[in-house]
Amino acid sequence: MSEFIEVTFTITRDEYVRALRRHYKTKLQIKRDIVGGIVAVVAGVYLLQSTYSSVLSWLLIVAGGFLLALVIYAFLLLPFMIYRSQPKLKSEYRLEFRNDGIGFQTEGIDAELKWSIYHSWLRDDEFYILYTSRG
Repeated sequence: MSEFIEVTFTITRDEYVRALRRHYKTKLQIKRDIVGGIVAVVAGVYLLQSTYSSVLSWLLIVAGGFLLALVIYAFLLLPFMIYRSQPKLKSEYRLEFRNDGIGFQTEGIDAELKWSIYHSWLRDDEFYILYTSRG
Protein backbone atom coordinates (compact mmCIF):
# COMPACT_ATOMS: atom_id res chain seq x y z
CA MET A 1 0.00 0.00 0.00
CA SER A 2 1.37 3.35 -1.03
CA GLU A 3 1.66 6.23 1.46
CA PHE A 4 0.37 9.69 0.64
CA ILE A 5 -0.09 13.14 2.14
CA GLU A 6 -3.53 14.71 1.94
CA VAL A 7 -4.18 18.43 2.37
CA THR A 8 -7.36 20.46 2.20
CA PHE A 9 -7.20 24.24 2.06
CA THR A 10 -8.69 27.44 0.72
CA ILE A 11 -6.33 30.10 -0.58
CA THR A 12 -6.89 33.44 1.11
CA ARG A 13 -6.28 36.73 -0.67
CA ASP A 14 -3.29 37.55 1.56
CA GLU A 15 -1.72 34.11 1.00
CA TYR A 16 -2.12 34.42 -2.77
CA VAL A 17 -0.60 37.91 -2.80
CA ARG A 18 2.39 36.79 -0.67
CA ALA A 19 2.95 33.70 -2.84
CA LEU A 20 2.80 35.66 -6.11
CA ARG A 21 5.20 38.27 -4.75
CA ARG A 22 7.63 35.53 -3.72
CA HIS A 23 7.37 34.15 -7.25
CA TYR A 24 8.09 37.59 -8.72
CA LYS A 25 11.09 38.07 -6.42
CA THR A 26 12.69 34.91 -7.81
CA LYS A 27 11.74 35.34 -11.47
CA LEU A 28 11.99 39.11 -11.98
CA GLN A 29 14.81 41.53 -11.27
CA ILE A 30 12.76 43.92 -9.14
CA LYS A 31 15.69 45.73 -7.46
CA ARG A 32 17.50 46.17 -10.77
CA ASP A 33 14.38 47.54 -12.43
CA ILE A 34 13.72 50.01 -9.59
CA VAL A 35 17.32 51.25 -9.63
CA GLY A 36 17.27 51.47 -13.44
CA GLY A 37 14.02 53.42 -13.44
CA ILE A 38 15.25 55.86 -10.81
CA VAL A 39 18.59 56.35 -12.60
CA ALA A 40 16.82 57.00 -15.91
CA VAL A 41 14.46 59.57 -14.37
CA VAL A 42 17.26 61.35 -12.47
CA ALA A 43 19.50 61.38 -15.57
CA GLY A 44 16.63 62.73 -17.65
CA VAL A 45 15.91 65.52 -15.17
CA TYR A 46 19.62 66.38 -14.96
CA LEU A 47 19.97 66.49 -18.76
CA LEU A 48 16.79 68.52 -19.07
CA GLN A 49 18.18 71.22 -16.80
CA SER A 50 21.76 71.20 -18.08
CA THR A 51 21.53 70.88 -21.88
CA TYR A 52 19.42 71.84 -24.84
CA SER A 53 18.71 68.22 -25.78
CA SER A 54 15.22 67.90 -24.39
CA VAL A 55 14.26 64.92 -26.59
CA LEU A 56 16.78 62.59 -24.91
CA SER A 57 15.90 64.02 -21.50
CA TRP A 58 12.20 63.40 -21.93
CA LEU A 59 12.84 59.95 -23.39
CA LEU A 60 14.82 58.99 -20.27
CA ILE A 61 12.17 60.43 -17.95
CA VAL A 62 9.33 58.64 -19.72
CA ALA A 63 11.21 55.32 -20.00
CA GLY A 64 12.28 55.43 -16.34
CA GLY A 65 8.79 56.38 -15.19
CA PHE A 66 7.27 53.61 -17.30
CA LEU A 67 9.68 51.04 -15.81
CA LEU A 68 8.85 52.16 -12.26
CA ALA A 69 5.12 52.07 -13.02
CA LEU A 70 5.48 48.56 -14.43
CA VAL A 71 7.23 47.33 -11.28
CA ILE A 72 4.58 48.93 -9.06
CA TYR A 73 1.79 47.41 -11.18
CA ALA A 74 3.30 43.90 -11.25
CA PHE A 75 4.39 43.75 -7.63
CA LEU A 76 1.73 45.78 -5.80
CA LEU A 77 -1.48 45.80 -7.87
CA LEU A 78 -1.51 42.73 -10.14
CA PRO A 79 -1.63 40.05 -7.40
CA PHE A 80 -4.80 41.62 -5.92
CA MET A 81 -6.38 41.98 -9.36
CA ILE A 82 -5.67 38.36 -10.32
CA TYR A 83 -7.10 37.02 -7.07
CA ARG A 84 -10.24 39.14 -7.39
CA SER A 85 -10.81 38.09 -11.02
CA GLN A 86 -10.36 34.33 -10.50
CA PRO A 87 -13.27 32.77 -8.57
CA LYS A 88 -11.57 29.35 -8.71
CA LEU A 89 -8.84 30.65 -6.37
CA LYS A 90 -11.44 31.14 -3.63
CA SER A 91 -12.77 27.56 -3.66
CA GLU A 92 -11.62 24.69 -1.47
CA TYR A 93 -8.75 22.53 -2.77
CA ARG A 94 -8.06 18.96 -1.80
CA LEU A 95 -4.68 17.58 -2.83
CA GLU A 96 -3.33 14.10 -2.37
CA PHE A 97 0.44 13.88 -2.84
CA ARG A 98 1.55 10.37 -3.86
CA ASN A 99 4.69 8.86 -5.35
CA ASP A 100 3.01 8.58 -8.77
CA GLY A 101 1.51 12.09 -8.84
CA ILE A 102 -0.98 14.45 -7.28
CA GLY A 103 -4.71 13.89 -6.87
CA PHE A 104 -6.31 17.31 -7.39
CA GLN A 105 -9.91 18.03 -6.42
CA THR A 106 -12.01 21.18 -6.28
CA GLU A 107 -15.73 21.75 -6.65
CA GLY A 108 -15.49 21.45 -10.45
CA ILE A 109 -12.27 19.45 -10.97
CA ASP A 110 -11.22 15.91 -10.20
CA ALA A 111 -7.84 15.24 -11.80
CA GLU A 112 -4.72 13.14 -11.49
CA LEU A 113 -1.53 15.08 -12.24
CA LYS A 114 1.75 13.35 -13.04
CA TRP A 115 4.94 14.67 -11.48
CA SER A 116 6.46 14.96 -14.96
CA ILE A 117 4.36 18.06 -15.76
CA TYR A 118 6.35 20.01 -13.16
CA HIS A 119 9.80 21.29 -14.10
CA SER A 120 10.79 23.09 -10.87
CA TRP A 121 9.59 24.27 -7.51
CA LEU A 122 10.12 27.05 -4.99
CA ARG A 123 9.98 26.53 -1.24
CA ASP A 124 10.25 28.88 1.71
CA ASP A 125 8.99 28.90 5.30
CA GLU A 126 5.42 29.42 4.17
CA PHE A 127 4.88 28.03 0.66
CA TYR A 128 5.67 25.33 -1.86
CA ILE A 129 5.18 26.66 -5.39
CA LEU A 130 5.21 24.11 -8.23
CA TYR A 131 6.00 25.25 -11.77
CA THR A 132 4.49 23.36 -14.67
CA SER A 133 6.25 22.69 -17.95
CA ARG A 134 5.39 24.93 -20.84
CA GLY A 135 4.08 23.63 -24.08
